[in-house]
Amino acid sequence: MGFKLADYQRGLREARRLFTGGEEGLLRGGPKTPEQVLDRFIKANKGRFLVQKQMRDDLLAAEILGANDLDIRREFVDRQLSNDYIRLLRGKFAPYEVSDNIRRQFKEIEDTIGEPDPYREAFSTLRDVTLDLRSLSLDDNFDEFIDYNFYKEFLPGFEGEPLTQVPPLPPQPMPNNSVIGQVQPQQLTTAQGLTPTELALLSPEEQQIRLRQRGLV
Repeated sequence: MGFKLADYQRGLREARRLFTGGEEGLLRGGPKTPEQVLDRFIKANKGRFLVQKQMRDDLLAAEILGANDLDIRREFVDRQLSNDYIRLLRGKFAPYEVSDNIRRQFKEIEDTIGEPDPYREAFSTLRDVTLDLRSLSLDDNFDEFIDYNFYKEFLPGFEGEPLTQVPPLPPQPMPNNSVIGQVQPQQLTTAQGLTPTELALLSPEEQQIRLRQRGLV
């Protein structure tokens, strides 16, 4: 377990470096965009998720093999990871959050090169990602819950893909008034902003995503 914990701590550090480190790190190499900040933030959290998931699997395997719970807990306590031990057993994911020091470095780069701070521009979107990450279980599939292409639409200035030009329809005959009178209006959404089908079939997380897509949350 001592070796497993050493791998765990190293994995957390490497996941954190996915946000700022490397040749393409956000704190080096010139101006960056909010899209790059969002992309690296999600990648850092995916790396962190996989590390925590592996550590939880190791804990469950140790339990199956009959390891002493007190000995394992002592290993975590000795490395100041007692909170991690409890959280991992519960299968809860602890997302990566940008430290105050990293935020200051973004601001210093802004002052030095005279370009807008991409972290500040992406902040509200990163906050939404973090809120969703906090509801993630280590038994979940990360990619099914967190999609860069979905969140980037909420970044400031994002205009999306250009609209496809569709040729106009040919002249259409006017509908028969007697038929119009027979059509009953349908309630498209409920008071919650979702259709009855969405309320019945979507999970709470999926419902929140659908509401954000409609600008209701």
